[in-house]
Amino acid sequence: MKLHPFSLLAFLISCSFLLPLGAADPVPLKNDRMGVVTHFCQKTRWMDNWDAERHIPMIADLGVGWIRENITPEEIEPERGVYRIPEKTWKWINLAQAHGLKIIVCFNGATSRYPDGYDPQVYAKAAAWLAVQLKDKVQVMEIVNEPFNWYADYYRQGKAKSPGSWYGRQSDGSLEPWMARYVTLLNTTADAIKKANPSMTVIGIGSVMPQNYLMLEMGISKSVDGLTDHPYSFRSTPEITPHAGNPEYIKKVGFAVADADGSFASYVRRCREQMSKCNGPQQIWFTEFGYTTYREGHKSKKFMYSAVTEEAQAKYSLRRFMECLGLGVEVTVQYDFLEDELRGGEFEAESRFGLVRNDGSLKPAYHAVRNLARSTADLRPGSSVKARVVPFSDRTEEHPRKWDGGPLPALSRIMLYPFTNSHNEAVFAVWSAERPGDLNVRSADLEFAAPFNGTRVEVTDLMTGQTRVVKVDDMGGALALRQFPVPDYPVLLRFIPSEPSKNQ
Repeated sequence: MKLHPFSLLAFLISCSFLLPLGAADPVPLKNDRMGVVTHFCQKTRWMDNWDAERHIPMIADLGVGWIRENITPEEIEPERGVYRIPEKTWKWINLAQAHGLKIIVCFNGATSRYPDGYDPQVYAKAAAWLAVQLKDKVQVMEIVNEPFNWYADYYRQGKAKSPGSWYGRQSDGSLEPWMARYVTLLNTTADAIKKANPSMTVIGIGSVMPQNYLMLEMGISKSVDGLTDHPYSFRSTPEITPHAGNPEYIKKVGFAVADADGSFASYVRRCREQMSKCNGPQQIWFTEFGYTTYREGHKSKKFMYSAVTEEAQAKYSLRRFMECLGLGVEVTVQYDFLEDELRGGEFEAESRFGLVRNDGSLKPAYHAVRNLARSTADLRPGSSVKARVVPFSDRTEEHPRKWDGGPLPALSRIMLYPFTNSHNEAVFAVWSAERPGDLNVRSADLEFAAPFNGTRVEVTDLMTGQTRVVKVDDMGGALALRQFPVPDYPVLLRFIPSEPSKNQ
């Protein structure tokens, strides 16, 4: 395997960091809140470079708990009423199971066997059959990938997308008719799956968040366990969504799905509120997000995504995964594990999302995600230790990226998320939510309501995997980290209390 020079250095460093924080011996832990998208289905030619035998062991070594993969109604029903799972599909399923990976199957695509390729009864029957066959091998079934795309286009019958379609309304203000169709499909299919295999988790909805809100209001079956969403940052930093709830957005959409800053934390919080208000699913599954390292210069296309450096991809991946962990999102899945082979190569945005280059060499993001997955596998959100951050400077962007005509500046905040590990120790993730640039590492005073005497603080750098002990200052019985260097990617602070004296 040929390694890029930067990747080789990161790999050598990360090899020494294989354990969850606080562990003494190697353990086969995987982070059950993290996953990657795969294309072992090879349903199109640009997926031909995906090799289950080669890549599944690499995913298992990454330390994430999940893969997300497609199975289509077309492939399991070669003729009406005749069902079977192809051998190549069983191959990647069995390999994933053998390597301890859980599986999200996205049951996706229209079938040509019937007049309506998304007939709810036909879809439900096929999905229920599949759920029985996959029992004890697949844990989750997602109903249709991004319905606002191909599913919606199927019923538009080639008509151009409405300018308001991303917000769930047509140009005359009426709701997009495909949404009600999809809710019927989702509910019918989920009910059939649960009847056939009650242990199968069913997730869906999966469109642009304003559309998700509107579909929740239509009524979602209790058989649907989780709402899916693909919160790509596009041109913003990970802590920002392209749905800033400013007056212009509210006027256009009719309601807000995030605060005026567009903070990702408010986006998740408001989604939970809407789910509760509508008596809908209780779980959030982010089954896609990612950052692409393509190069500008495509001769015929312009893309929604910023072309980021490989180092920025690594930092942004850490930031999004870490915030999702801190916010208690059930599962977050990165798109995707391996670079695809789309026409356009390095100038095609869709071809450069991978953590691994298509020649098999590892990008910095692979090592960074590996460090994070392994070091957070035993963490749960929240801590009894209270904390305060005092920054020394502001990192507001002078020239923020724009989306839909408006600026989306980075939050410039220092993010601090509390966790507790399996040893009941406090662990904090801290990073600066700035756009990577040419400024030196940011400084801040970090103050914690934890006993000063005897407490040791270890800092783990998630880019390199290195751990060090830092100096702690007394703050009237509590402790502080003065002028602490806060990088533009997460580091973990682990609070290790003193051991009781043998004489006590």
